Amino acid sequence: MPRSMHLRLVAFLAVLVAIAACAASSTPKGANDGAAATTDEADAGADSGRYRQGVYTCCAEGEGRACCPPETLPDPATGRSATCFQYGGVLGRCVEAGGTLEGKDICATCCPGLTRIGNEAPRGDAGACEPEGPPSILVCAACGDGTCGAGENACNCPADCK
Repeated sequence: MPRSMHLRLVAFLAVLVAIAACAASSTPKGANDGAAATTDEADAGADSGRYRQGVYTCCAEGEGRACCPPETLPDPATGRSATCFQYGGVLGRCVEAGGTLEGKDICATCCPGLTRIGNEAPRGDAGACEPEGPPSILVCAACGDGTCGAGENACNCPADCK
């Protein structure tokens, strides 16, 4: 195998590993983004509203970044990146049913009772499932509740939408 092809394969595998790591995120208590919520031992307890997404700490709703200790904030002098963010990511709130969020937005979350599902939708006469945008754009929906609701279709929630 030529070296350039080998390097491309290694880079591709590294991207797949990174995507898998990003998919393993957690959510606020009461919300369901497809992964169980984890509790940071330093939090004020299970009812604090704080949550973790991988290595990142997410403050509770209304806290802004007040829950973030100084060592979790960015420091350009040392090159340190932030590891603590406000509730809901850039939006500062949870995303309602049928709404979309950017999966790469740290601490972005669906509202309680909703899960993140893909943005695929039926296209053309054959109804082939195709993405409605970049794969990191996710839809918040109550997929699995037996009703084909906001943001759901036969491609991204076949359990509810036949």
